[in-house]
Amino acid sequence: MAGSDKKDFVEDDKGLENLVSPVKGKRTKDSDKEKLSKSEKIMGDTMRQSAVAMELPFTIVAAIVFPGFLGYLVDKWLHTAPWLMIAGGALGFLSSIVDIARRYRPR
Repeated sequence: MAGSDKKDFVEDDKGLENLVSPVKGKRTKDSDKEKLSKSEKIMGDTMRQSAVAMELPFTIVAAIVFPGFLGYLVDKWLHTAPWLMIAGGALGFLSSIVDIARRYRPR
């Protein structure tokens, strides 16, 4: 880029408003922006739902395994039966159920 072109590019802060529509030969309209924002909204919702769907199994498993493992370590230290491990796993299971209920609560 030449110096003046670079300056014009940097000073242009209107974004999509200055783009010329290839079909109509006119500048973009508000209805075009609404269509764009609707498609972006749909894409954003889909991405958010996919992220929750991918995160949920890890959340459930980690909520059960981590307290269960801590219970196992305390069982080894206190020379008790696997009761603390079971209690830790149950507590983790309950916390995962509460987390799921909190995430999917109707608003």
